[in-house]
Amino acid sequence: MKRTKLLFYIMIASFLFVNGSIYTAKATTIHENNHDIIKKQGVSIEDIDKKIDNMIASIPPLFGFLPYSRFPYIFGESVDVSGINIENTNVTSVVPLFIGSNTFENTTDRTMTFNTVSFSKSITDSTTTQTLNGFKTAFEASGKVGIPLVAEGQIKTTLEYNFSHTNSNTKSVTTTYTVPPQPIPVPPHTKTRTDVYLNQVSISGNVEIYADAITGIKAESSGTVISIGDGLNLASNTYGLIRSPQDPDRVRAIGSGKFNLIHGADFTAITYDITSGEASARIIDVKEISFK
Repeated sequence: MKRTKLLFYIMIASFLFVNGSIYTAKATTIHENNHDIIKKQGVSIEDIDKKIDNMIASIPPLFGFLPYSRFPYIFGESVDVSGINIENTNVTSVVPLFIGSNTFENTTDRTMTFNTVSFSKSITDSTTTQTLNGFKTAFEASGKVGIPLVAEGQIKTTLEYNFSHTNSNTKSVTTTYTVPPQPIPVPPHTKTRTDVYLNQVSISGNVEIYADAITGIKAESSGTVISIGDGLNLASNTYGLIRSPQDPDRVRAIGSGKFNLIHGADFTAITYDITSGEASARIIDVKEISFK
């Protein structure tokens, strides 16, 4: 964020003066197997049930001929979905949105402090999510997973993913951001102008999506039933399943997703000395203002 803020300040400082009028340079937005996998443009939906059946089939049969089979009647069959944000530091753009300006003049022999007025601006915040590697299952499961996200220290939201399809989903909301009055010290015999901006950021990142499945495995030789988690230790091929750290009786399949946020991040107040006129304006103070 610091690098993008530096670029922002350089951009703000690059004023063009034509026929006595002030034109600000605009910020540039930097844009940015073989067991039943349905593939589509680099994304996939994987069949958890078949992964489990294949894993059970890989357990060596007792005495060479008595196999193991899926048995749902003791443990039941269900899938719990969850997830975690694994990267959210990729700020792809910062766009400063001008929201107001105040001019102050100090004609005295001592420094005086003036207060800006309170400024507000309404913008559209949006959150776009997409499952890249998801799951399908006939087990009882909720179709969506919500992943809490805190970005840039202030932006708090929940990323929602439907793990059973790979369609992109965008949620938009109009938010009004208000910056309270800010104290601006003005040196003696100086005229200043303070411009206030709302910084709108675009942030992208990735998530891991977890599907923790439970069922039972029955040994045909003895009728003994164990959990799928315990059966994982007997399998000669786990087919990418791991034991769930949340519940040792469950196995976990791991998927992935991505997100992009466009959101108000904070405010910036830039004060110029315009004592000698706008054509000679120079920055004398830059203040970052966090949301309350």
